[in-house]
Amino acid sequence: MKIGILTFHSQINYGGVLQCFALQEVLRLMGYEAVVIDRWFSTDHEELYPQKDNSPIIILKHMVRDMLFCGDSARYRRYVKTQRFINRYLKLTPYSFYQWKEAPRQLGVDMLVVGSDQVWNATWQDPGVFLLESAPSIPAISYAASYGMREIPADMQERYREGYKRFSAISVREVEGKELVKALGAEATVVVDPSQLLSAKQWLQALQIKQRRTTQVQHIVCYFISESVDSSLPVLEAYAKANGCKVDIVVQFFNRCALPKSLNEFFRRLKSCVSSVQVRLSADPRDFIGLFANSDVVISDSFHALMFASIFHKNVRILRPRNELRANMFGRITDFAAAYVDGDIVAEDLSSALSSLKRGVSYREDLLLVEREKSVEWLNRTIKKNIDYEYTLKDI
Repeated sequence: MKIGILTFHSQINYGGVLQCFALQEVLRLMGYEAVVIDRWFSTDHEELYPQKDNSPIIILKHMVRDMLFCGDSARYRRYVKTQRFINRYLKLTPYSFYQWKEAPRQLGVDMLVVGSDQVWNATWQDPGVFLLESAPSIPAISYAASYGMREIPADMQERYREGYKRFSAISVREVEGKELVKALGAEATVVVDPSQLLSAKQWLQALQIKQRRTTQVQHIVCYFISESVDSSLPVLEAYAKANGCKVDIVVQFFNRCALPKSLNEFFRRLKSCVSSVQVRLSADPRDFIGLFANSDVVISDSFHALMFASIFHKNVRILRPRNELRANMFGRITDFAAAYVDGDIVAEDLSSALSSLKRGVSYREDLLLVEREKSVEWLNRTIKKNIDYEYTLKDI
């Protein structure tokens, strides 16, 4: 059986790309042929292939900005490296599209799995594609679909209600999502994020990453989505100097590094090139996993940072969101922490997170294993309608 995965994969967001890879890998280990439906994030595909102006003036501008440590060279390296990762590790369909009207009527798959990630979030994108509006008639289920919003807008509820009817079975990632589905007359099962379906060993083997031996120098990995690198650097540099540790910073968006405001700041950035605190602007998804696997501590404001911290059993702190958009998504983090983490992992700010690191955390592996088993069983039961095949988590 050939299964098509429809999700957010054509972007540079680490969590989005890696959860897609995880679902593809799990389906492959189950014995299915899994492909990723190459649906673009936007009409111009700029989230993965940005438009680059190569005029002499623009090139000169980038050269100057690079000398001031806020240029675009690392940005484009990350795009290129992420493109290479996707082309190497994701099995994409030979066709691409943005809206269903641009897709072929024969998708070349036997069924669709929609999700995971925020495929049903109407806050920042139209969810029509992921509700299969105008899609070819084909069996479909959702796996760990997420909303990232506390309620479905009134003017969109009928679209969601009709969309749910396209799925023979619905699963969501958060309890909030289950309630949103139920409010519109459908039923949903809560399952774990696809990233959780692979063990640490399987992640390392699949991406051919070597895990180093423990060293005497503490290694902290910071992954920031909303946090400012400019304001975080002095705090992290002071902590690294006082505690003799190494810090790697990975960022989601590139505009977190502004032009230096003074000559002193310029020289501070120049010095940071050989500092124990490094900003990894060009890290691709494989680099991201390698950093997490080989760290001692993870500090982030990201849900998937928490997922990978738990997979690799790292001491973790999650920063409380600073804006309403991120705050609406914070329930997924607190739900997971309440269910599977022993220890307070939420910090109000970076300084609070650093000052609390002597306090470790532990994960309720027995409970996580149970939920993984349930999620695999749910996936088995829903796909089994099409073929007579059974497996357990032990098989993968």
